[in-house]
Amino acid sequence: MDKGYFENLLGKIIATVTVSSEDPAADRSNSPLLDLLEQEAGALGGICRRQKVTAARNKENLLIRLGPDLPGGLLLSGHTDTVPCDPELWHTDPFTLAEDQMNYYGLGVIDMKGFFAHVLTAFREAYQAGDLKKPLHILATADEETTMAGAAFFADHASIAPEAVLIGEPTSLVPVFRHKGYMAYRVEVEGKTGHSSDPEAGLNAIGIVSGIITALTDLAEDLKKNFRDSSFRVDHPTLNLGSIRGGDAPNRICAHCELVLDMRPAGEATPEVLDHLLRERVALGAGEHRDRIRVTELYPPIPPFNGSADNDLVIRTEELSGRKASAVNYSTEASYLSRLGVPAVVCGAGDIAHAHQADEKLPKKEIPEYRRILQDLIREYCLR
Repeated sequence: MDKGYFENLLGKIIATVTVSSEDPAADRSNSPLLDLLEQEAGALGGICRRQKVTAARNKENLLIRLGPDLPGGLLLSGHTDTVPCDPELWHTDPFTLAEDQMNYYGLGVIDMKGFFAHVLTAFREAYQAGDLKKPLHILATADEETTMAGAAFFADHASIAPEAVLIGEPTSLVPVFRHKGYMAYRVEVEGKTGHSSDPEAGLNAIGIVSGIITALTDLAEDLKKNFRDSSFRVDHPTLNLGSIRGGDAPNRICAHCELVLDMRPAGEATPEVLDHLLRERVALGAGEHRDRIRVTELYPPIPPFNGSADNDLVIRTEELSGRKASAVNYSTEASYLSRLGVPAVVCGAGDIAHAHQADEKLPKKEIPEYRRILQDLIREYCLR
């Protein structure tokens, strides 16, 4: 294993801050990381092209081509951004690569900036650009952790035609052929303020939201009963009440309250079906005050990824990893990259349970195994 190159590159990647946030003050451009990846890929003979993502703040995609400018070959894709973090909760600096005997640690080490260290090391160790008969494309996208605008923009403006796509999200090397989508909403209620000594002189927005919460809790139970799908460990679409904010004093009638929630569509519970059910139940819960509510999407809905377990890419990835393909509850950019119309699989090192957590870690034992998987897929799709 080319530990020196891999560890050095992984350290540079982790040290390049690329936080995505809805808060403009916390949001960071991914361009410095693209500069680094472009430099590393260029040294390997890569041809690099950037793509401005119009729906994002100062963000870009980067597409690297190794090998000939022809149709076919393989696309390896990952996102460049990370979630925000609280360094005080970490045992190490999240922006400095750390290690112990078992793991590497750092923000993005598995989710998923570290993917590019795996890919470039795998290629550098086994191949030269001139070896390839078909192209190896490496895609680095923007804003996956918020809107997935980078992958959506790339899919809508794709100029390449690979034979297969691998997205390197952390799956503990288990091939993933299907996953749920993602939808997030804000429900706002406008009441009427007043002195708490005369509650009927105002209209308490918190009271209206309480009725909406009851209606949405009932909807969550109905989703569990009516839309079962045994492919998933959580075998139904979910609805989660994420946060609630309202009011400013105990002696004042609350004039504004808002509820933020998410839903995970799958199967027959499509984004369109869930959107209709959500708005219907919110109106039911608000009752006579439904004219005082507003329901808005936080992000455009992310559709489910409905791939097949029977295509050659998934079957071969199962063989190489020694793990049976599965469906998962979370979402990835496969929802958009599958629009390229070719087989797609999600497979990467690290456990998704350690993503978005303090002390995010990459198990060292998975590194050589993942490298072999990547090298064998490159051989099959780019050298034959």
